[in-house]
Amino acid sequence: MTKPSTTVLASAALLAMMMGGAVAGPTRAVATGQGVGQPGAASALWHDQHDNDAGKAVGSQNYEPAFDDYDNGVADDFTVLEGQVWKVGTVNVTGRYSSGDGPARSMHVTFYKDKGGKPGAVVADYPEVTGGDNGSGSFNLKLPAPAKLKPGSYWVSVQANMDMFGGGQWAWQQRSVVNGTPAKWRNPGNGSMSGCVRWRGLDTCLDVGKTDMMFSLGE
Repeated sequence: MTKPSTTVLASAALLAMMMGGAVAGPTRAVATGQGVGQPGAASALWHDQHDNDAGKAVGSQNYEPAFDDYDNGVADDFTVLEGQVWKVGTVNVTGRYSSGDGPARSMHVTFYKDKGGKPGAVVADYPEVTGGDNGSGSFNLKLPAPAKLKPGSYWVSVQANMDMFGGGQWAWQQRSVVNGTPAKWRNPGNGSMSGCVRWRGLDTCLDVGKTDMMFSLGE
């Protein structure tokens, strides 16, 4: 596949996003409330890290076939404590559109079991989750069926299904502090020329530091 030219990529920000890099700028977070780890509380959240906005975002997108080499994804980890079983039915993610206003036609949400500090085996996969867009790229996603997670370490990946032409690009907002293991990124087709065809750290792949991502998991 021929690499998109700078004529097609209308701005430096768009090029950075296509290559998987971070884009600066504030984004309004999804309101989450209280009650983390307390099913049945007002917000019914199992996990919440919508704080400490780093002011930049990283691309996580499934493009149209012409740009498959640039498909990329981000994953962040979380832990289900002993004595708990989480039935995750909602995923709230703070993100933003760049070089276009979207909307994404759907979002791809995947839960992985941890394997040596990286995403391992898939435990639940939702390729086409629709709805929940606040209009600026943050999503309150309701999964078609809950993901039942027993005690242990897991990763969640959220990826926009959106064509570059017509929709632009989507990026997941970074968090300036880290819980557990820093977020991971991959670009299986290596269009970014980063060599990160498997899950590796953001600092290694994109030189954007060791950060987490902004998201929450609810019932």
